[in-house]
Amino acid sequence: MKSYLNKLGIALVTPFDKNDNIDFISLKKLINNIIINDINFLVIAGTTGESSSISDYEKKKLFEFVSETNNNRLKLIAHIGGNNTNKTINEIKSIDFDKSYQALLSVVPYYNIPSQNGILNHYTKISENSLLPIIIYNVPNRTGINISIETIIKLSKIDNIIGIKESCNDTQRMYNIINMTEKKFLFFSGDDISSIFSILLGADGLISVIGNAYPKLVSNMITKCFENNFIEAIKIYKKLFKINTLISKEGNPSGIKEILHHLGICKNILRLPLTKVSTDLSKEIKSNLII
Repeated sequence: MKSYLNKLGIALVTPFDKNDNIDFISLKKLINNIIINDINFLVIAGTTGESSSISDYEKKKLFEFVSETNNNRLKLIAHIGGNNTNKTINEIKSIDFDKSYQALLSVVPYYNIPSQNGILNHYTKISENSLLPIIIYNVPNRTGINISIETIIKLSKIDNIIGIKESCNDTQRMYNIINMTEKKFLFFSGDDISSIFSILLGADGLISVIGNAYPKLVSNMITKCFENNFIEAIKIYKKLFKINTLISKEGNPSGIKEILHHLGICKNILRLPLTKVSTDLSKEIKSNLII
């Protein structure tokens, strides 16, 4: 698995049109622009893809469309997760994933605030009911709960659980997860800002948000990291730093959709309760675009 799911993935946005439907024309444009810029895999219907605002029917269509557009050029990871274990399993079983999908990303159960034992059993049961391997998605600032390192270590021993997308920038935590889990267990940073530091600690790669807009720059940065050319990587990191901080200022994917709108890739439309960024932030993003 580490041989072909590594380095750089993009957490795709889901474009919408003026009628609040998925804008498949813009999505195709986005995917093709990403593919020509040395990316390794795509993540579909994750947080950046507004998964919580997309119906099960739309998700199926989204997974099918991305697979068809991708045409086996990149590896694909689908996000299916939630705070209802049985519903998550039923959703996984309801979708006939083709061979272009390598894994499922599944978020730590939110809102319920389960115990660590509850999280352990949640992922164990999902892994037993999925034909595709599972990647844990830990994003505590959204879920309200942080999966413990001890729980991650236990889960890393399960054959059908192959890794974690870790959206924390705690370097000690990253180091411990990377070094205390099974060798086959993948570690992806889910945070563009801390990506270089995670790779220095031994991460397998980055699942990027800013890469929707600047795939070549992010790809070059990550490639330089894996070539141990951190001097050049840091130059690119600095170039991206300001815009990276701006896109998270009023939430994701509001910031990245603002950039994509200015770059002419998709419309700046989000589904409620998400909204466009404020006028002030829009101006700041526009003045800091990398052209």
